[in-house]
Amino acid sequence: MFSFWKSPSNSNVFDRDNNKKYRWELGTGVLLYFLLTITQGWSYHLWQLDESRWRAIIALSPMMGIAVCLWAGWRMYKRVDEFQRRIMNEDITIAAFGTAFITFGYGFLEQIGFPRLTMFWVWGVLGTLWIMVYWGNRLFRR
Repeated sequence: MFSFWKSPSNSNVFDRDNNKKYRWELGTGVLLYFLLTITQGWSYHLWQLDESRWRAIIALSPMMGIAVCLWAGWRMYKRVDEFQRRIMNEDITIAAFGTAFITFGYGFLEQIGFPRLTMFWVWGVLGTLWIMVYWGNRLFRR
């Protein structure tokens, strides 16, 4: 994913191998998340866990997949060179500032009657802005 910007010290083989490792590690985390999310939904109905301490544990079980994805992202970050890290840091910083602006603005709109949103929306906004900044910078830096 981040093989578009290369410093002179990196070869194509190095980047291809790192991207292959990252995709495998991230894919494993996404698959684990997907499977645990489906299993979580079924387990509520199969075991009828209305008021049980297991309900919280089962509700948080997809976080194991998220943890694997975070681990894969951290390993990918440690594998890339300084130039790629700088670009990634700039992209996420701009996306975080945009997310703060949007979420604060929406917080004021909630005070006048707009519907309340859950925290899931914050990650959605951050992820969307991160992708938009990434592609915008990619087009700009050509």
